[in-house]
Amino acid sequence: MTELSFAKSFLTTLDSRPNKISAEHVEDPKTYPARGAIILPKSTGPPLIPRTTASTLSATSTFPVILKSLRNPPLEITIASADLNTSILTLKESLSSQASIPVKALRILHSKKPVPDSKVLKDILGAEHKGSVELGVMVIGGAAAVEKKDDPADKMDVEIGIGHGDEILKTEEFWADLRGFLVQRLKDEAQGDRLVKAFRAVV
Repeated sequence: MTELSFAKSFLTTLDSRPNKISAEHVEDPKTYPARGAIILPKSTGPPLIPRTTASTLSATSTFPVILKSLRNPPLEITIASADLNTSILTLKESLSSQASIPVKALRILHSKKPVPDSKVLKDILGAEHKGSVELGVMVIGGAAAVEKKDDPADKMDVEIGIGHGDEILKTEEFWADLRGFLVQRLKDEAQGDRLVKAFRAVV
């Protein structure tokens, strides 16, 4: 017997059963079994706080932001009142006005990684952050970017990253900036001094 023949015979057997209900069948409501009413239990917990309230409070609260650089030149400037909607560009502009460093020569670091100007503090700290926060600062050009800030030509060099070759290697600012970078990376001043001396001997 094929599968098709078996299916036809099975359906024919089902159709011959007397318990098949007709299309016009109507059941008498009086014969329904008794059912109890379904009542949901009352809530005994605390009232729920709308999520919008918590996010609004965290977004409007202010906190200090410490901008710190361990490289040359050393910087530590505190922005007294910032909130989670403060952009990285706003922090750079505030730092630029206080430290007299061009905005384009500044990089804000979080976890030792540069943060784009378009991001806000909420993107890197989270929506529930509270309390002060410390962010790193990298000055492109180091001490040269600070000391020569009044010279338009030097500003252009810092902004577009143009150097002067051997002239830069003869400046103490370059070697001080290199030493600060090595000390920050190696976390060892002795090793930083040793490498700077080795580099200067080769040059």
